[in-house]
Amino acid sequence: MRERGSLGAVIESDLNIPGIAALLVIVRRVGGVLTALAGREPGPDITAALAAVPGLRGQLPASCAG
Repeated sequence: MRERGSLGAVIESDLNIPGIAALLVIVRRVGGVLTALAGREPGPDITAALAAVPGLRGQLPASCAG
């Protein structure tokens, strides 16, 4: 994501706990952030998440908030 500079953010839906855990590891390893759509830390109760490069999450439109 960051290395190519071609993708700044992505929304994943229909997530379960193993899916969230896997995404969290991958996104953080490449320097990104993963949050619930409303911007809070992901937890076992979310089913959709937003992955973004640092600094971009706060700039996304309010329509991304769950």
